[in-house]
Amino acid sequence: MTRSEVHPNKSFKYKVVKDWRRNKPIYFLAMFGVIYYIIFHYLPMGGILMAFQRFKPNKGIFGSEWVGLQYFKDFFRGAYAGRVIRNTLIINLLDLIFGFPAPIIFALLLN
Repeated sequence: MTRSEVHPNKSFKYKVVKDWRRNKPIYFLAMFGVIYYIIFHYLPMGGILMAFQRFKPNKGIFGSEWVGLQYFKDFFRGAYAGRVIRNTLIINLLDLIFGFPAPIIFALLLN
């Protein structure tokens, strides 16, 4: 009888510990990427909640009153919604047209 037949869970734990010991530097390097994504991609998602709340700093993100889509409805019913959306799209389009090829043209000119 082999060891894995007697204790199938110990075999798995043994493999995990052995893998951890063998690849410790790789896990250490991967830790920095995981920490980066937690800090800069996962934690800021709490701020998205504020768009759906009547935010009060003294109550915090989780204590403020929930208003749902009320602020979005107010914005789209407002007099300036069309102008704001149009200006945003125009600015982004102009940035794509002039901002994207400019560094490439500059690099070609330097070459």
